[in-house]
Amino acid sequence: LEIRVGDETDLAKLLDENRGKVVLVDFWATWCPPCMELLPHTLEMAKKYADRGLTVVLVAINDPKEQAEDVKSVLEKNGAAGVVNLLCRYGIGSEAVEKFAIDDGALPHLRLYDREGRLHAKFGASGIAPDPARIEAEVEHLLESPQGSAAADPNGGPELIIPESQSSSS
Repeated sequence: LEIRVGDETDLAKLLDENRGKVVLVDFWATWCPPCMELLPHTLEMAKKYADRGLTVVLVAINDPKEQAEDVKSVLEKNGAAGVVNLLCRYGIGSEAVEKFAIDDGALPHLRLYDREGRLHAKFGASGIAPDPARIEAEVEHLLESPQGSAAADPNGGPELIIPESQSSSS
């Protein structure tokens, strides 16, 4: 299990290196009960969809000096080998929230990127707890889309949060 201390530049490089794949980034922390509840589901998806082109990146918003062992222990316990594990170089607090642009500073915060590296959806924004079934449905939707076929959404953008009313019926 590898954990690297990283920042927003490292995350941008990872997104770039994984072009052609669907990327799910989960910002979480060991001190965050909803994060700990969602983490096993995120890791389950990482295993389930790896062969279809899903890459999962976990970004722990924990103190890299004082909590690195806690993070490693949680990741080992949850079987996080095979996913990219970053430990936020800024630790806990407003700098991490600002540098990673975490909406409302609320965790868990997940972002889903398409095969072109474009932000497709955010989960956990506005303090609304992410729905694991909704995350998985969006992951499946992107994995089923042929590379490069996604039309640019004129109403979309980095702030896009896919409303619950939209269905991904084919």
